[in-house]
Formats: sequence, C-alpha cells, structure tokens
Amino acid sequence: TPNLAGIAGLGAAIDWLRKTGSEAIDRQVQQLLEYATAMLQSIPGLQIIGQAPQKSGIISFLMDDIHPHDLATFMDQRQICVRAGHHCTQPLMDFLEIPCTVRASFTCYNTKEEIGLLVQALNDASRFFGAL
Repeated sequence: TPNLAGIAGLGAAIDWLRKTGSEAIDRQVQQLLEYATAMLQSIPGLQIIGQAPQKSGIISFLMDDIHPHDLATFMDQRQICVRAGHHCTQPLMDFLEIPCTVRASFTCYNTKEEIGLLVQALNDASRFFGAL
C-alpha cells in the first residue's frame, strides 16, 4: 500500500518551500544563528566550538566542568532538544582534546523565544552542576 499520508505531506512541504523561498529560509536561519550565538556567548563557562563565517544553523559547544552527555540529559529533562556526541568528527574531537560536544540546531520554524528557553536551561544547568 502506498504511503498516501506521506505523499500528501511531502507535497505540502514542497508547496510550502516553493511559496516561502530558499532565500527567505536561509535568511531566517542565519538570523537565528546570529542571535543564538550572541546569547550563548553571554553564558559564563560556555565555549562555542567552530565559528566559521559560512555555517549552517548549528552551534556546537561545551560548558566548563559539565560533561556533554550530562548536559544533554539535563536539557532533555527540560524538553530542550540538543544532541551530544562526536557528530561524525571523532578525529577532530581527538585533535582538539575534547570528549565530545553538545549541538543545538536551528531551522526556519524555530523562534527567538525557544533560544531564550535554551539559554535559561543552560544557565540552570550551570547552577545545578555547580559550574557557576
């Protein structure tokens, strides 16, 4: 049986992409990335890993004295979706001498309010783990 719901959903997604336009989507993602970068840089002990001038809506980071897997678990308990791990770059992590990173991803359906929730949860984690 064909996946009719999936076909209809894909069709709706394609229509939305055509209507919205890739330039508008890219612009929105870049604005969120810039906002999130500025907000995350205000958190004591947070280190952003990788700040290339041309990058997608992804920020990888570490927090002093909090293992990335512990931080990801803490965030998950607050319904903040992040990912911890090597992200297919274990040789780079070895070279940088870091265990892994936490990664937050942003796309066109994210909001500044959600970034605010991320920042608040990271500050809460810092207090919880005694990093502040």
